[in-house]
Amino acid sequence: MIHWFNSFGVDGKKALRPNQRLKLAKELALKGYKAKALRRVWIPKPGRDEKRGLGIHTMKDRAMQALVKSALEPYWEAQFEGT
Repeated sequence: MIHWFNSFGVDGKKALRPNQRLKLAKELALKGYKAKALRRVWIPKPGRDEKRGLGIHTMKDRAMQALVKSALEPYWEAQFEGT
C-alpha cells in the first residue's frame, strides 16, 4: 500500500503546507474562474407524482471543485478532528 505522504507529484513535492493550500485556492479565485450554468434534470420522487430538480455540473467545474477540496480538506480536517 502506498500512503499519501510517500507519494510525490509530477513536480516532486509531497504535499502543500496549509498556507500554500490557501494561497492556491486564492489564486484560482483571482484568475476569475466562473462556473458554468448547471444542467437541470427532473427526476421522479419514489412513490409520488412529483419530481425533484437535479443540477449537473460540467466536467471542468467538477474538476475545479475537486482541486479546491483536495487543497483545503487536510487543513480543515486537522482543525476539527481530535488528535
